[in-house]
Amino acid sequence: MAELLFLLLGVFIALLIVYWLVPRKMINTQESLYDFDTTVAKIVANAEKEGWGLQGIKRIDESIEKANLEAKAKVALIEICHPEHASKMINDPKSTHISVMMPCTISVYETEDKKVIIATMNIKPMSWMFGGTVKEVMGGPVYKSQKRFIDLN
Repeated sequence: MAELLFLLLGVFIALLIVYWLVPRKMINTQESLYDFDTTVAKIVANAEKEGWGLQGIKRIDESIEKANLEAKAKVALIEICHPEHASKMINDPKSTHISVMMPCTISVYETEDKKVIIATMNIKPMSWMFGGTVKEVMGGPVYKSQKRFIDLN
């Protein structure tokens, strides 16, 4: 009986750790050394150097303002796609569902104190959860490229 209680306690503690840690580890953020527009431009240039195509830049703050609402922060979503990586994912019937996360998106936003932040999905550990082609593509070349996109030095 005591063993069962310890097992249940262990499971409960593990679930609490997962509940607390996982959401905090899904998104990576880093401060940019550059202003908002320069940061966006440098990320786009880096992605294009890596062979990624720009699908678009969506300015969320501008969409909010068009609706006559206040946007307190500048927010740009940089959408990029690498056709070779994308084709591997969507051509594998077991991985097509991952298209919901395509194209790859990098967020650049400005805080109230005018710091510019770059946010990305933490795709390497996410890819482990999916396994297969997703792990191979997102956990490998996509992860490595993403690190270079946001290295603005």
